[in-house]
Amino acid sequence: MNKSILTINLLLLMLLSYTQQSTAQSTSWTGAVSNAWGTSANWTNGIPDATKDVFIGDAYFSGIYEPRLTVLGNCKSLTVGGTNPMTLRIARSLRVTGNLQIESNGIIEQGSALLYVGGNWMNDGTYTTTTTSTQVNFTGTLQTVGGSTITNFRKLYVGRNATIILANDITAIEAGSSVLVYGTINPGMSPSYMLTTTGRMQVYDGGTVKINKEMFADNYDISGGVTFYSGATADYSSTVVNQTISSAYSYATLKISGTGVKSLEADLPLLFSRSTTGGSIVVASGTFDMLGYSANRGSFTSGGDFTIANGATVKLSGFNNFPRNFLRRSFQANSNVEYYGANQNISDQTYGNLLITGSGTKNVTLSFSVQKDFTIQSSTMSSGSNAAVISVAGNMVQTGGAITGTAETIKMNGSAAQTLNLISSIPNLTLENTGAGITLVSDVNVSTNVTFNDGKINTGTNILALSTGATVTGASASTGWVYGNLKKSITTSGSVSFEVGTTAQYTPATLQLNAVSAAGHITASSIVNDHPEIDYSGLNPNKSLNLYWDFTNEGVSFSTADMAMSWTAPCMDAGSDVTSFLAASFDGSAWRMENVSSRAAGTINIADVSNLDQFSVGEVVDQHYWTGSAFSTDWFTAKNWY
Repeated sequence: MNKSILTINLLLLMLLSYTQQSTAQSTSWTGAVSNAWGTSANWTNGIPDATKDVFIGDAYFSGIYEPRLTVLGNCKSLTVGGTNPMTLRIARSLRVTGNLQIESNGIIEQGSALLYVGGNWMNDGTYTTTTTSTQVNFTGTLQTVGGSTITNFRKLYVGRNATIILANDITAIEAGSSVLVYGTINPGMSPSYMLTTTGRMQVYDGGTVKINKEMFADNYDISGGVTFYSGATADYSSTVVNQTISSAYSYATLKISGTGVKSLEADLPLLFSRSTTGGSIVVASGTFDMLGYSANRGSFTSGGDFTIANGATVKLSGFNNFPRNFLRRSFQANSNVEYYGANQNISDQTYGNLLITGSGTKNVTLSFSVQKDFTIQSSTMSSGSNAAVISVAGNMVQTGGAITGTAETIKMNGSAAQTLNLISSIPNLTLENTGAGITLVSDVNVSTNVTFNDGKINTGTNILALSTGATVTGASASTGWVYGNLKKSITTSGSVSFEVGTTAQYTPATLQLNAVSAAGHITASSIVNDHPEIDYSGLNPNKSLNLYWDFTNEGVSFSTADMAMSWTAPCMDAGSDVTSFLAASFDGSAWRMENVSSRAAGTINIADVSNLDQFSVGEVVDQHYWTGSAFSTDWFTAKNWY
């Protein structure tokens, strides 16, 4: 029994302690002795301070006086109205670190004093201002401004670290009204609300005005004008509608965020340029469609940034309207730029992904680079006689349109595997791939030169074709070669080299064509592994090169050809003797032994070749075994022997 009584007493003490603690955190207006905020006897728990929630108009009101603040005031939160209708008159500064609530029967009448609010502002009653210097400062971090009643501020100040989110329309339409933004105004997304002022809105360094409706004027009705100072941002940020970017304002930083398309309605006034950091365009997400209009920075001071984030897109349809005068340009690797107009100039930038659509001619006068994929779907990309270099670190795909010009170079310079898919011939192709090389997804035609600085071209079943007079430079075991089909145009007698190899080894071939009487094309490739029919070639498959050369002659008529074929040591079977190597050619049905004129480590020379077929190299077979591989009993069928 004694233990039970002790337990009950402890519980009562804990409850009493909690009640006292809870009461100590709030104080209610009683109005018992006067209207003075600073008189302790007018409050249930003493004069308010920064630790106390304040209630003016709850059930504790028992007097006849309504409060008037004539001394500096502080409180944790403030509620006016409730059980009893009540008016709070503010004549000196009041700092509310938390939420401010005006109930439906509550009134706040603010004079020439500052009201600081660190939490939410919810007005379901009445808020009035009495002087032109009345000001409300929002000083918190993330704050909601709403309630069922539209609040009419006089001077509205958004602090440097504050973000106010509108949950209802707000106004500042009395004499002397203004809106000062050092933090962020967010009018809400869905629904989105309106800020209306007859005064001026000034957005300072670090301040941001977000626009979430279709147009700026749908969120902000500013009769006195808008000034964006250096470092201020106008953020078109809707995720629910496409937006039109107003040309009525001189932006400092123009930001594109959210989703959907944000389009210019006209040329923008020059962006702020009176400081090196001012005047920037930030495309953080969504699509910035410039149409044919301009969005340029001023040139008073060099500076500013033009940034396109991963996943964001900039579209242009003007002749020469890529944004200008930005000192720093940063286009992330997975950003996108699309030229979709008629005749346009392609700006010399370092793009992320680049897309060419539309019609007419896309002029290339200066070199540019693409960090990821370069795609041409339509239009003619023309460099004329300009020796522009187009560097592509991803894939290059042409599904339509045309590529014209006599001197430009496509440089494939990625650090991973790349693909090349073209329907037009190009003048020059340069390989600088430090990864797995490039793979042809289509035949590729080069009219002037292919340069190997680093990496291989894997043609697969496609062909790398060189026009008459086109050359290959730089191919070697250390720089790269063609793995697959290399096609060259033949018009006259002379020497022609085929810079081919297998997956891992450089194994080129050179032809000396004699008495060429008809022009055409010759395609060569080097194929890894023994020829599938080598068993009856007369060569020993166990002491041979583990590769063969394949030549295809399209129309070239010649008397004879001398051939030089080269390889590296890893291509040879162990124990093979180069000094005993012979060469044999296969025409698709039968083998013939060729005339070897000389041989050395890594090279064999063949003379007087009459037909270009498939060629294998190895030691001669010194013993023959019956295999019956021809599925016949004919002694004289070569395929029956090994």
